[in-house]
Amino acid sequence: MAALSSGSIVNFDISPTSDQHELPFNVGKGLSAVVPPQGAAGGFFPSLWTIMPGVGQSVTQKLKLAESNPDMRATIEFTQLGAAGITKDNVEVGQQLFLQNGAKAEIVDVTESGITIDANPPLARVDVEVKLTLNSVVDPKIPNDDKFSTWGQKWADPKYEVATVAGGCFWGLELAFQRMKGVIGTKVGYTQGKVENPSYEDVCSGSTGHTEAVQIAYDSTVCDFEDICDLLLERLGPNVKLLNQVGNDRGTQYRHGIYPHDQDQLAVAAAKVGEIPACVTEVVDAGVFYDAEEYHQQYLMKGGQDAKKDAKETIRCYG
Repeated sequence: MAALSSGSIVNFDISPTSDQHELPFNVGKGLSAVVPPQGAAGGFFPSLWTIMPGVGQSVTQKLKLAESNPDMRATIEFTQLGAAGITKDNVEVGQQLFLQNGAKAEIVDVTESGITIDANPPLARVDVEVKLTLNSVVDPKIPNDDKFSTWGQKWADPKYEVATVAGGCFWGLELAFQRMKGVIGTKVGYTQGKVENPSYEDVCSGSTGHTEAVQIAYDSTVCDFEDICDLLLERLGPNVKLLNQVGNDRGTQYRHGIYPHDQDQLAVAAAKVGEIPACVTEVVDAGVFYDAEEYHQQYLMKGGQDAKKDAKETIRCYG
């Protein structure tokens, strides 16, 4: 297996060995992705880095599509489900239930006494055999000269860059950027706050000062920073005139913004925001970006929504 450095960009070919499962991401030749820091969240393919062969080599192996958290499974007795009208006669394996917190769970087992539900992403229950070939590796420059990018902004090939933006709930925004041609890596997290290593619950309290954000690695010869800003502002639409609000999501943790990593990005962001009358999208220098929990990374893709480049399916932010 290849010894890959955190922040390296790999160019690879990947294809499933059968058509048993429809995959929600691009397969084929000449794909690129960023190697996440050891133990860090995200990375698009959770187990890709553990099966990556050496440069110029190929391997056929199982690819895990999403992590499974045992705490997201539960067995519930029918005696506890009477008030909900759930009995052995009206449930079956594969049926979906909505939990009190709005999350979806799938029934994965039914016995005489109860059911077992699994609220992990559907792709966590799928392993796909793939053929994987590593074509080349672009290593990051050492030391990392951008302390506000957890990937390392400056790679040996300068065409690769990083952007950080916020646009309300980070699930839908991340999927929009996953679909963008030229984007080779995304992750969600928290930025512009005053507390170190915040949790999702901390940020949702509105007390840490962070906003939900997406950090994007991209090939600037395919899409540039102007394209990044255009997609953000297009998704925001009339919300650009709302302070601390995107749609029904309200609070400082949902404020929208563009967080430039250098002076060139700053000039583009300021110009884009300045073109829109009464726009309150903030433009503030990039700050420390804390990765969100693994559960939130590529959340909608792991739930089965299409992350292929230029996919047109409407993004459903809540499943």
